[in-house]
Amino acid sequence: MLPFLLGSCSIARHYRTVPLSEKPVNLADPVFDQIQPHWKPLARQLAESSGGLLPSAGNQVQVFTNGQDKFGNLLEDLERATFSIDVEVYRFADDSISTDVRDLLLRKAAQGVIVRVLLEGRAYPSGNPAFYESLRQAPNIYTLDVQPADDAGGLLSHLNSWDHRKIIVIDNQIGYVGGMNIQDKYRNVWRDTHVRVVGPAARDMRRMFDNMWAMLSESEPAHYPLPEAAPAPSGAVAQFVGDGPVTPDKPIQGSYLTALALARDYFYIQNPYFCPPARMIQALIDARARGVDVRIMIPHKSDIFFMDWANSSYYRKLLKAGIRIYLREDPFMHCKAFVADDYLSCIGSCNLDSRSLQLNFEDNLYLYDRELALHNKEIFLEDVRHSEEITLDSYKPSPGTAIMQKLTRLFSGII
Repeated sequence: MLPFLLGSCSIARHYRTVPLSEKPVNLADPVFDQIQPHWKPLARQLAESSGGLLPSAGNQVQVFTNGQDKFGNLLEDLERATFSIDVEVYRFADDSISTDVRDLLLRKAAQGVIVRVLLEGRAYPSGNPAFYESLRQAPNIYTLDVQPADDAGGLLSHLNSWDHRKIIVIDNQIGYVGGMNIQDKYRNVWRDTHVRVVGPAARDMRRMFDNMWAMLSESEPAHYPLPEAAPAPSGAVAQFVGDGPVTPDKPIQGSYLTALALARDYFYIQNPYFCPPARMIQALIDARARGVDVRIMIPHKSDIFFMDWANSSYYRKLLKAGIRIYLREDPFMHCKAFVADDYLSCIGSCNLDSRSLQLNFEDNLYLYDRELALHNKEIFLEDVRHSEEITLDSYKPSPGTAIMQKLTRLFSGII
């Protein structure tokens, strides 16, 4: 694959390796007793990975399927911030919602709230540099560019390791994670999934943010102590996991493989860019062979012109294995999620292509909770009502399409 040829330069020259936690993972932690025994291997695997943290209990979780609800809640939470706001978002565009968020950050900083912003320099527009300079120059706001234009690694490293995460943490108490960037199309147009968490998992999101900050800078404060949110008595067990070029064991890809191996009843996936490695394709087929109801949903029309060919290049093999495939009608579906067996849910930033799984900085939130899984299952089934199902009988690609499918697989992980 071409992305791996581009990835041959040394990542270590650009990011300092910083331990996510100084404390060893305690696999005897009682939080594991709150997870169904069948799914404990996944939780332990993620906790032991280089990008994982222990699961935490007592999290209040709210799932958003549209940007109006998500951004409405986010603006209210930002307005109530007292101590700190941490923002790590792939796209922070110069448009209406971004201006609302930026102006609110400026106002909160003026009130004494410490604001930290990680900017992915290749993902925000350069047409209006004053928009971002207002953040960089404001008192009490700290900013870092994840990949400055003059990075020492040169063009290849600059193209490769993107910070694709979407993390916002407020007062170490409230965390947001999912597929939505700070951009108008996520608020008003696209179909996406995002999560608001109140509880200990917000602390873990902040630890992931601190880790990224520390990798990029030794001069700015990477961490300052804040009180943690008290666990809610009836809250969910959640586990936050990060991935990136400095996590050699690739925990997010591993989590898909393990979850598919553990699934007994069903496994439903939604993802806009479906070009997974061969071992994940085989894990999907193996799960279906065991009798698991495996369903995959991707957009009917991609926002990247060649991704329709790349996505569809896997249809025939999957359909022959008995896996059901749905094409979500407009609006464009951008969510990255799966749900399994009325118990495990996952919502995050990671696409199922080689870029996200191997090169980017990504994050996923894993939820071990029956009520949330049933809710996320219903979200999937509601989207099925707005989708076209592809079958072996209906799928008849032309010879030209078959050629383009093979070609676009080579480039699907670069964009």
